[in-house]
Amino acid sequence: MKFSPTSLVLATLLGLGTTESASAQTEEIIVTARQRAEKLRDVPATVTVLDEQTIARAHIDSLAEVAARAPGFVISDPFGRLNPSPSVRGLVQAGIGDEPNVGLFLDGTYVGGRSSINGLLFDLERIEVVKGPQSALYGRNTFGGAINVLQKQPTDQLDGYVEGTIGTKSRYELKGAIGGPIVDGKVSARIAGVWHDFGGYFRNETGGTLGDQMTRAVTLALRFTPSDSLEILARTTYSLDQDQQPPLYPLQPNCSATVPSGPFKLYCGEVPERRGPFAVNNYPYGLLRETARQTLRVTYSLGDVALRSLSSFAQDQSNFVRDDDYTPTLDFTRQQSTTRKDTQQDLRLQSVDGGALTWLAGVNYYRFQNDIRQRDINNFAGLPPTGPRSITTTTALATYGSVTWRVRPDVSLTGELRFSDERKSFVSEILDRTGKPLNLEARWTSWTPKFAATWDVTRDATVYASVARGFKTGGFNDMTNLFDSERAYQPETNWTYEVGTKTSWLDRRLQAELSLFWIDWSNQQVSASSAAGQSLNFYNTNAGATTSKGFELALRAKPTDRWSVDLGYAFTDARFDSYRDPDLANAAGFAPTGDVADHFLPRYSRHQVAASTEYRQPIEGLGRDVDGYVRLEGTWQSKQYAEASNTAYVGDDTKLNARIGAVSGPVELSLWVKNLTDDSTPPVVIRFNTRQRSTATRVFLVEAADGRTFGATLRWRFGA
Repeated sequence: MKFSPTSLVLATLLGLGTTESASAQTEEIIVTARQRAEKLRDVPATVTVLDEQTIARAHIDSLAEVAARAPGFVISDPFGRLNPSPSVRGLVQAGIGDEPNVGLFLDGTYVGGRSSINGLLFDLERIEVVKGPQSALYGRNTFGGAINVLQKQPTDQLDGYVEGTIGTKSRYELKGAIGGPIVDGKVSARIAGVWHDFGGYFRNETGGTLGDQMTRAVTLALRFTPSDSLEILARTTYSLDQDQQPPLYPLQPNCSATVPSGPFKLYCGEVPERRGPFAVNNYPYGLLRETARQTLRVTYSLGDVALRSLSSFAQDQSNFVRDDDYTPTLDFTRQQSTTRKDTQQDLRLQSVDGGALTWLAGVNYYRFQNDIRQRDINNFAGLPPTGPRSITTTTALATYGSVTWRVRPDVSLTGELRFSDERKSFVSEILDRTGKPLNLEARWTSWTPKFAATWDVTRDATVYASVARGFKTGGFNDMTNLFDSERAYQPETNWTYEVGTKTSWLDRRLQAELSLFWIDWSNQQVSASSAAGQSLNFYNTNAGATTSKGFELALRAKPTDRWSVDLGYAFTDARFDSYRDPDLANAAGFAPTGDVADHFLPRYSRHQVAASTEYRQPIEGLGRDVDGYVRLEGTWQSKQYAEASNTAYVGDDTKLNARIGAVSGPVELSLWVKNLTDDSTPPVVIRFNTRQRSTATRVFLVEAADGRTFGATLRWRFGA
């Protein structure tokens, strides 16, 4: 069932109308988007904030759930939880397996490795989606923006919760946390865990289901405060994920006239929705991933300044096996085993808030090793597994700083700057053109500034303007058949210009934010075709340029103390200024160069809407204080193109969620439904090469959308 964005907004925002007199205000939101705690309205950037209650009520436990509530932020994940591809404001990376254009930070620590960023999220205090380049303060891979995930910390008061969920499609989940003092005023701790099972929405005709997910995770934090000036926070986290192969189906090209011969055929038109049947051979495909992360944060106050050290070590081991022919017979299988290790050390000195001048300066060290073993298994011919092992090692050293000068009480100027020196090596069993194993090295340096000005026009209105440079590092291509000159690709950059306003109305019952942006993306990393090997032999290079422009609107309202409303909208127009796609060199309308200038970038939506409303009402006659609530959520995004040709696309996607609950003291019971209208629009479609018994064939790989699910959640809080 399809809904227009207008009907979506009306359903969510007007469906809970009330005539009660207004007496409430929206709460002041505190964020750490600029590496210090400050009010959201003081930050000269577009930031979407999801607080603890929103995370719990909306059951947000993945980046996909975050993206649905942050218009302008899109995530593509066709292979389940293996390699998510996040993007902000249309800045989509060249391929789904490359380094992301958006960085994920967990309590200030960068999460390295594509697979690692898509774990289950739990026991959170807040999530901040910061749009626009954050390369100056955050550093790595914040080319389009940053996601700052903040976990709950130990306190000096006993508190915790236990939560159980049961739902359709064999959904079972148990969450819990407990924290409090161990030694009053000196030592406190918090431990949290999650047990998550989902049986998958789709049945496999050859046995079992598709899309199953299992997660077991635990985190333990210890906080030491031996004196008023010293705080030490240590945390260790472990998670285990085991997923079945996601529900994917190959879509055959339907407009072969565009390419008279050869493998580069296209699909034209809207990709059809499909709920089955699925008939993938029942080999044990899927993802098995084990992740461990340790962090240590030490903060020492020196009066007017504070010194902070943040250290972390993480290791991620995963094994992913997929059907490479998507047929009921066991013909071709692909396996990828990966071990990722990253070590980080950040040392920062910063002023304590207050005064006309605030500043910070720091140095950051980062080392990341990505060890990949790929295996192609030809079961049809009975051949032994073949495939190379490759190790990529990244070492980066950076210095950074920020200064904000309050020129007068209503005007502030901010300057940020980062210098980064990065070295990357690539050692592989892949042979170069002379028959020797690859052993490559590269070094890149970069300066990434940001400048911003803020003017408090009135007590309830602020305007700002900013300009920032985004930078994303280069890398190496691990395809087997390439010329030596095609092995490395260079960094890409962008300049982002943004103006915006943040206002409060009606005695702070309504907050409104509006921002406009213009992005010039140059030296863009794009896909090219190599003549070194067989057809369908693509690699990354720097040959593109893009302009992205648009605006974003966010409204937060509290008409009464019982009724709250949130609405977000993003319009993004991201188009290639120059790019010749080798995939289209022989296609009608694109030949002979494959020029796609003025075409939209793939895998993003020009229009996105997220709306929610919640109404609370005391329930009389139960003999005790009970508050009931109803929460409605709706998201809508316009079509997304599969590739640069703009011929194939997934249609408009509308999702409606609902929750009704009752709260009595520390106990909360809720009934919920996701995808209320049973919308079946595919989340993503990508071009893909599927193996056949005689050759590789071009298809379009489509992810099926989960249908309507429902269930119940019981939560008990205790302590503070």
